[in-house]
Amino acid sequence: MSMTATVLGIVDYGAAELKRIYRQHVQRAFTYAAAGHLVAAAIYLGVTWYLSREEQVRTVRFIKYQDLGPPPSLTNQQAAPQIQVSQAAARPTIGIPEPVPDAEVSSETTIATQTEMSQMTSLSGGEGVGEGAVIQVEQPVQQTDNIVVEEERLPDVGEFIPVEEQPVQVEMPKPVYPEIARRAGIEGTVFIHILVDKAGKVRDVKIVKGPEMFHEAAKEAAWKSVWRPAIQNQKPVAVWVAFPIRFTLK
Repeated sequence: MSMTATVLGIVDYGAAELKRIYRQHVQRAFTYAAAGHLVAAAIYLGVTWYLSREEQVRTVRFIKYQDLGPPPSLTNQQAAPQIQVSQAAARPTIGIPEPVPDAEVSSETTIATQTEMSQMTSLSGGEGVGEGAVIQVEQPVQQTDNIVVEEERLPDVGEFIPVEEQPVQVEMPKPVYPEIARRAGIEGTVFIHILVDKAGKVRDVKIVKGPEMFHEAAKEAAWKSVWRPAIQNQKPVAVWVAFPIRFTLK
């Protein structure tokens, strides 16, 4: 006999061990299946309840205008409530004329009649003026000429002004050499900022750097200088220009 036949002969088909294992697996399968179905049913019911809670049901009713009743009458409105006045208002006593005897009436007329008023406003006689004509005299109108002179705006030191042409020096007098610097044989250069207005005139001078003994002489020469103004959009403008003034003994 072969080994297979020997095993089959020892362990019979449908043994108790196989039946026990089979029963356990079947019970577990049914348990898992039932639990899965319960969970799925619970989820479905929960989602359905949540969606039904948020859903708003709107009922639309279509009515023909023939089915509408007549509009309410405007004449059947309630009257406004009456306000009860406890006491009647007193009649005014101011401004009511009181009659006086004829003897007390003044004979002088204080109000001009229409005829008197027309006579006061008309002129009679005179060449070219007829009776009843009204002359209107016009008062001379005094006209006052308000001349507003717009002052030129001058830029601050360091303010950038875009220009198409920079100022050009026309005349710069030779600065006076300080005597103390001449005797000491000192030379130097003073850098200054000059404010040139629209007319090419110097409006301000600022010292930037340089030997202090040359400051006054440099400023005096800068004030006497003449410039051609800067050009912006084909119009002269006021700008600051940097300029060096050199002091040499030669």
